[in-house]
Amino acid sequence: MKPFPSILLLLTLASCDCYRTAEGIIVDSQTKAPIAEVQLVNDTDFEQQQTDNLVTSDSLGHFQYADVSGGMFGCPDLILVYSKPGYRTTRVNVSNGADTILLEKNR
Repeated sequence: MKPFPSILLLLTLASCDCYRTAEGIIVDSQTKAPIAEVQLVNDTDFEQQQTDNLVTSDSLGHFQYADVSGGMFGCPDLILVYSKPGYRTTRVNVSNGADTILLEKNR
């Protein structure tokens, strides 16, 4: 195999991206009431303390999240971190979309 086609194939594979989305509602685990102003971000950005893709739930607890991730060997799972003062910070794998996220109050 000639070097040029090999390099072209490698570059094509390396440039594959995944568009990941999730949406749902965030509610209190005990009262089931919607929670407004919950911040959420993917776990990688959370660990690196980046806020470029930060999303906040609306007044009815609804959220919509979307990002693009490298996917050379398949799309990585979408794990979102939900945080709000007074509640436990929670990580949820939402790779198959999302619907209702339950947050527990701090004790």
